[in-house]
Amino acid sequence: MELQNLSYLVHSYENAIKELTEKKKNIVFDYCKDRGFEDGKRYIYNNPESSNNGKLYEVVFKRPSDCRIILGCIDGARVFIKCYPVKKDGSRALIGETELYINDLKAV
Repeated sequence: MELQNLSYLVHSYENAIKELTEKKKNIVFDYCKDRGFEDGKRYIYNNPESSNNGKLYEVVFKRPSDCRIILGCIDGARVFIKCYPVKKDGSRALIGETELYINDLKAV
């Protein structure tokens, strides 16, 4: 194989990987949208095994990077979404960003 052909092949594979990574992010984003998640919507974290059980969180859901999927978990795959805690006065905290498992979030 000539260097020119090798270079073209490597470049085309890099572009394919980049395109597929973008598709993966968009698919996870669309999945969360289909499940009813919206930017600014509030949820109660419902996981009795966590110290954050019962706390109120506000979802940040503006772009595909605000959610992600982890494959290979005990129960298959898990989707996490970016959230901020809600203060006692009802406003969203500016610090404390976290990612929470979407199956543990219950809409308020």
